[in-house]
Amino acid sequence: MIVVTLHPKADEELVAAAVHYVAHASRKVAEDFLSEFDRAVTLLQEHPGLRTPWHGKVRRFPFRRFPYSIAYDETAGRRRIVAIAHQHRRPGYWRDRS
Repeated sequence: MIVVTLHPKADEELVAAAVHYVAHASRKVAEDFLSEFDRAVTLLQEHPGLRTPWHGKVRRFPFRRFPYSIAYDETAGRRRIVAIAHQHRRPGYWRDRS
């Protein structure tokens, strides 16, 4: 199976989004958000090259129910999530992450 890792800032973004949903929606919505993240990661592990390039070598995997996308790069045998990016806020802010 392909290894998926998170950039430390992407991990912070994931937690911040879940906390936001707990505070402004409900614990159930936050759990659904995290489940959608898990679903996306599983698909990234199982299907290399699942999405087309978005910015340079970075690919985007949009969530189904939430306005977020996973921005990730891939090399042989691994996917590195560089951002859990809201689709309507600060486009491309994560581009300098390595």
